[in-house]
Amino acid sequence: MWLTMSDNYLVFDVGKTHVKVSVLSTDGEIVYSRRTSNAPIEHGLYTALDLDGIRSFLFEQLREVGKDQTIRKIGIATHGAAAVIIDRETGRPALPAMDYEYDGYGDDRYDRLRPPFDQTYSPLMPSGLNLGRQIHHQLSLLTGDQQERAAILLYPNYWAWLLTGVMSSEVTSLGCHTDLWDVPRGEFSSLVDRLGIRAMLPPLRKASEPLGRVLPDICAVTGLPPDCIVFPGMHDSNAGYYPHLAMPPAKRPTVISTGTWSVAMSPQTPLTSLRPELDMLANVDADGTPVATARYMGGREFARICEMTNCDVATDCQEQDLAQTIDAGIFGLPSFEHGSGPFAGRAGSLVGRPWNGKALATLYSALMLDQLLTNLSSRNDIVIEGSFASNDLLCATLAALRPTQAVHQFRASGGVISGCYAAMTDGNPTSFDFAHPARPLHLPGLDGYAREWRRRAADARDPSLLRHGAEMSETPPGN
Repeated sequence: MWLTMSDNYLVFDVGKTHVKVSVLSTDGEIVYSRRTSNAPIEHGLYTALDLDGIRSFLFEQLREVGKDQTIRKIGIATHGAAAVIIDRETGRPALPAMDYEYDGYGDDRYDRLRPPFDQTYSPLMPSGLNLGRQIHHQLSLLTGDQQERAAILLYPNYWAWLLTGVMSSEVTSLGCHTDLWDVPRGEFSSLVDRLGIRAMLPPLRKASEPLGRVLPDICAVTGLPPDCIVFPGMHDSNAGYYPHLAMPPAKRPTVISTGTWSVAMSPQTPLTSLRPELDMLANVDADGTPVATARYMGGREFARICEMTNCDVATDCQEQDLAQTIDAGIFGLPSFEHGSGPFAGRAGSLVGRPWNGKALATLYSALMLDQLLTNLSSRNDIVIEGSFASNDLLCATLAALRPTQAVHQFRASGGVISGCYAAMTDGNPTSFDFAHPARPLHLPGLDGYAREWRRRAADARDPSLLRHGAEMSETPPGN
């Protein structure tokens, strides 16, 4: 519902799979939302982020919104492991922004430069998921003069700079498995000086600190008012965690931010318990405090299971489908995306012949989230935000697997939008009630199924574990 020419706030959310623009009223009610797909582009040097395409979508939406809305504030959240190197002289990217899934680096020189885990709490990750690897590679493509003119903008800070002309850095993106942040000390890591990039990184700004007004030429193109304020931006999973910063640390829930990635952040878990080989790491919240984290590519793997079973993600799925999948002993065994998650390096497989791929993907996802929570020794309440929060069966299954913890689904806007809104309003929560408890499903045999899944997942590559006469199949019969 439109609120004619009212003052509103805009959230620009750049995810790995989708880009979204949302408009909120000053009391936090969503009044407009549009999204588009997001995909990398091929460039001669490497696979790159589609900065021009995303910019076109943003400006198109700003013009559309401006017909009926007056935008006073803009908040930004983006996926991690991304940065743009700007030529300060030309005011343009010196190189295309790298896609973190590019894997053509060709040698291990960077691995010898990385700080130890107990400095960055950033595991060695595949492809360009350690942002430092991307920067190390890109520097080799620049001349000395180009390096002297270079500024490195983390991805959310790039979009804030594009709108305001003000360069900044922000800790949630710097602390997101970049290798660039010394987590215990709360400062740049030793890698920054090894790469010689300290002068390339702009001053730190808080996510809740206004960065500047929109540039006059941007206002002219988009219709934004000249007094529109832009905030520096933050990492998207941390935006999902932001609404809970107002709570005492001991009472904060474990927040599971879901989308392309499923990222579980547990504020009570000590960093010393993190195991990098299980894709456990420390994120850094908007206050600069490290948060123990475990993750896997949840959205990507859910879609992959549906694809393998010739099942559309939108296929109807009922509790009975979950029960029948459990009854028949049909399993999805990790991992369906290489190099990430607690079972990294193991080839995903299907056991049995599923007739409802979405039911299998739902059970698999609940079990994987349960594994992340177990690895984190999570004890407090659980809040699920993002795409998985709309899957009631998934959330209810997780609630059944975690009977000593309350599971809540963050409805409506999702945590990213609510977190950006809170950053723009001095920590005020949105008007949305996100504490919708998930009622645990009563699924006969779930506990035994979960035990068997864990046993098989522990050695998913061993074909001798395929019992009950089931065969490994990637395509169910009849499809």
